[in-house]
Amino acid sequence: MGKSRLVYEFAQGLLDGTEPPAVLEGRCVSFGSLVPYLPLRDIVRAHCGVSDADSREATRDAVGRTVRDHALAADAVGCLLRLIGVVDDATALDTLSPEAVKARTFEVLRLLLLKVAARRPLVIVVEDVHWIDRTSEEFLTSLAGRLVASRLMLIATHRPGYRIPWFDRSYATQISLSPLGAADSAQLVRSVTPQQCVDAEAAHAILSRGEGNPFFLEELARTVAEHGPGAHAIPETVHGVIMARIDRLPGIAKQVLQTASVLGREVPSALLRAAWTESASVDAELAELCRLEFLFERPGGDEPSYVFKHALTQDVAYDSLLARSRRDLHLRAARALEALHGDRVNELAATLAYHYTRTDLVQESVTWLTRAAERAARVYANAEAILHLDLAARRLQRLPEGTDRDRWMVQVALQQAHSFYFLGRWRESVDVLLPHEARVARLNDVALTADFAFWLAHMYTRLGDQRRAAECAWRAIEAATSAGDDATRGKAHGVLALDSHWAGTPAEGIAHGLRAVALLETQPDQRWWLGMAHFYLALNHLVLGDFESALAEAARADAVGADIGDPRLQTYAGFGAGWIEILRGNLDAAIGRCRRSLELAPDRVSRAYASLFVAYADLEQGEHAQARERLASLVAEFESFGFLQWQAFAATLLGESWRLLDRLDDADAAVQSGRRIAIRAGYWYAVALSYRIAGRIARDRGATADALSAFRQACDTFDRIGAAFERARTREEIETVRGRPRPGAVI
Repeated sequence: MGKSRLVYEFAQGLLDGTEPPAVLEGRCVSFGSLVPYLPLRDIVRAHCGVSDADSREATRDAVGRTVRDHALAADAVGCLLRLIGVVDDATALDTLSPEAVKARTFEVLRLLLLKVAARRPLVIVVEDVHWIDRTSEEFLTSLAGRLVASRLMLIATHRPGYRIPWFDRSYATQISLSPLGAADSAQLVRSVTPQQCVDAEAAHAILSRGEGNPFFLEELARTVAEHGPGAHAIPETVHGVIMARIDRLPGIAKQVLQTASVLGREVPSALLRAAWTESASVDAELAELCRLEFLFERPGGDEPSYVFKHALTQDVAYDSLLARSRRDLHLRAARALEALHGDRVNELAATLAYHYTRTDLVQESVTWLTRAAERAARVYANAEAILHLDLAARRLQRLPEGTDRDRWMVQVALQQAHSFYFLGRWRESVDVLLPHEARVARLNDVALTADFAFWLAHMYTRLGDQRRAAECAWRAIEAATSAGDDATRGKAHGVLALDSHWAGTPAEGIAHGLRAVALLETQPDQRWWLGMAHFYLALNHLVLGDFESALAEAARADAVGADIGDPRLQTYAGFGAGWIEILRGNLDAAIGRCRRSLELAPDRVSRAYASLFVAYADLEQGEHAQARERLASLVAEFESFGFLQWQAFAATLLGESWRLLDRLDDADAAVQSGRRIAIRAGYWYAVALSYRIAGRIARDRGATADALSAFRQACDTFDRIGAAFERARTREEIETVRGRPRPGAVI
């Protein structure tokens, strides 16, 4: 018994019980890693009672009924429609950022499934998760964390070599399928073939070659039944067995099976007929293929669909096609999908991209790959977007040199840079753009130049390259001004505001931040960047010690984040406000804000940011060992991002944690490392902080002269960047050293 059959029999057994559960199934496919939410679409469609053949209106009505039936919020309709790939009319989701849409979609789907389970036990089956997309995997991992108190069972099947991310849960169980024993193997063979078809020699050959693999045994037995006994007629491998069975099919039936193999593991009959170009009808052949158990019929909607009994059967049928025939069938599949789905065709972007990339049509394949990437990025599935865009970039190499190719390559690179940024792969975000600078210059398009230069500036400032960040930001402003593009001008001024925070010119940063706010307030589709401009203003006011203004700007950033439902922006505003409260000495407020920020963080990058300030607050609260452990991991994480500024900040705070744990040599090493990185990045606030902590280390060692020297360097650096509050605090420590040494001053 294979894994799929085992799950089927288990589910059937449950349905015969006293309280039969609902069973919802989703399936991953070989190209499914490119398609966000793919197995979850099956689950939602099944629960809502909709099929691919249903109209948009019918689908919307069915999803709406489900939402009302489970008393979900009104915006859940839009979330579920987007998840299953249906583009709805303008909804509240249109004002949200991709991060917010993803967070809300996860929340709605979790709530829906848990509500279903509250009414009736629920079994969710996801087949072939070794092919799962990153977003679905992330959702299922989050769902697995909610199973303890629910009546919900999650079953995932996969091939060896894949590791379930939630398998470390104490309540997770793994079942590895062992080969069938001799008696069970013989019984399976007898159940498949008429007894007279299997003589002793053939039975021995089947059992020997099948090695207890249920599917192989079945196929071997069917081969004997169809071909007649005789060990010489039995292929050595399961691929060979399936190929032999396919080769014995009549010509038309074989063509139908091969056509179906191109269309997918499960093929709607309408799609199969649309892709079929022969004059003969497919109905008789489909019936025969079902009788021979290559396929089975799955009822649903107005017409059934046909499912390959095993993924390996589909693979072998597909591999049996000549390359030219395969290309032709993929083209027919794409054209059939376009014809069948009309104005809903964008909902099938990933599927069309899959088919067109297997033809010779470069422009069509790039069109659908980039559309699929856009749809993935829109729901914050950036890993899947990158996979599509990498394929698009490679396909573009086949186009002849010229303006069209240049423009397309630049646009694909910009999409790649955007997704790399949100994945924390910042150096790659720059590296993917730099080879296209000459193309941007050749195109002489000021709007494109502005966008390209802005994105380089945005990344350079995070990589600690302030000179290049400023150069690119001013280039973006110049080009955007020529193009009349206030949005990009505003975003570029925002970059300069952040760059000023790093460079220790907070007054200039405030001027740039205010300019960014003024420009972005008039751009309804740039609300996220408006919120970030307020956040940058908060950072610059913080350096100046104007905490009231800093808190006000953090509150404005938070308000924008709440308005657009963006947890990432709210995360930034939260740890920014927490940092301010740390400096003000309001530790309870600081810890609350920082921990709330970490709870909201929707991705690895923002979690690292928030964790830094949770560690800072813990350090101030006296949780030195806890802070040290968190800071040590953050130093490595910021290094992996290439984020030198906060790598330096984290290393410096790590030094303070070592000092407070009386590990002065470790403290000194961490602080010196932090200072080197901060100087390299030009982050002068962190440089000054490193000198202050170095002064404390020297003071704790009894080296008064060294302590005073380090404290004076801290004072001078704070003074140079206009950080009057921090300078005053450091002066207090100097006075303490001059009087009577005391350990454990606040940072």
